[in-house]
Amino acid sequence: MRRDDHELSIIKDHCIDSLIIETTIRFVAPFVLTYGFFMTFNGASTPGGAFQGGTIVAATILMIAFGLGIDDIRRKVKGSYLIDLMIAGSLIFSIIGLMGLAFGGSFFNHQFFTQLGIENGVKWSMEAVEVGGVFLIIVGSFVGLFFVIGSGFKPFRTGGEEL
Repeated sequence: MRRDDHELSIIKDHCIDSLIIETTIRFVAPFVLTYGFFMTFNGASTPGGAFQGGTIVAATILMIAFGLGIDDIRRKVKGSYLIDLMIAGSLIFSIIGLMGLAFGGSFFNHQFFTQLGIENGVKWSMEAVEVGGVFLIIVGSFVGLFFVIGSGFKPFRTGGEEL
């Protein structure tokens, strides 16, 4: 059984060619992104947090990519941006952890903010780890993994030429 041209265009462009799906994604995505950021910023004081919020934001980006075209979104969200997100999150996470050691405590001893005279220092330290570290790492890695997997696999022979 032969596929018609419409099915081939869907497979070729890595997107679903449907006005209903595109309209739904354009309507729903801002609300889901807002909820993801809400979960992230309220994470240290309520159930939820940067991991859940980052996952929701990453899933929204993936939903947009499925509906509007993986290749188009991959071109707009460059791999270097995602790597920068993961590096920045890792640096923030590590710096806050090491600052506890620098002030004579243990790794991730959040009392150093209080020693610096910052009111609610432990709370702000946790917020920095959550929002600045975990959120950035999760969004960058989830979206990056999706685009790596979504780009496909081209098998090579042992000599290096494509099959």
